[in-house]
Amino acid sequence: MKHGRHLYHLARNTFHPQPYGIACPPGAPYTPVLNLMLGRMVQAGLVDKWHRDEVTNFMMKQSSEQSKQKDQTQETEVGQGRVAVRSLALDHLQGAFYILGCFTVVAAGALLTEVIMSLCIVN
Repeated sequence: MKHGRHLYHLARNTFHPQPYGIACPPGAPYTPVLNLMLGRMVQAGLVDKWHRDEVTNFMMKQSSEQSKQKDQTQETEVGQGRVAVRSLALDHLQGAFYILGCFTVVAAGALLTEVIMSLCIVN
């Protein structure tokens, strides 16, 4: 370190620390052959290619989902009229939460009534 500078090295290749393997029964006679073939696939770069392909597919799916979310209020034709298509939000589900709250209160009341009745019967 000279004059407050740090020396860093940037690697150009990606590093995947996870091991690769295929599940085999212990002592299987084909295990050495599978190990050899799997090692060759890793050395040939197939695993890295598959990883890059999957990451690319994932990123493309993410970007398409984000563009769909931006166009939430697209209009579609239904019969003669036009209807705005929107995704459900918490405001749309407000009634379900009210019903859930009401039944929770009713259930708590029933439980409390049963506890009180059981205490009265025991005494």
